[in-house]
Amino acid sequence: MDERSPQPPAADPSVRADLSPTQQAYSDYVTHAVGCKACRAVDGEPCTKGDVLFETYRQRKLGQRAAEASRAR
Repeated sequence: MDERSPQPPAADPSVRADLSPTQQAYSDYVTHAVGCKACRAVDGEPCTKGDVLFETYRQRKLGQRAAEASRAR
């Protein structure tokens, strides 16, 4: 009889241990923007959620650059 152990549940794709906070923020933004009709629309109302996700990424990127600059000194 072939007894197989149960498979572990699939990992939550929104949590990636191998990504830095900046990479995770960018991934969150891109994942949203690709699936959001408002983000993809050229003419139309801006997407508030997309704007917030992009601003989060931008702030983390700026913080990362500042940290890298201070380490280089």
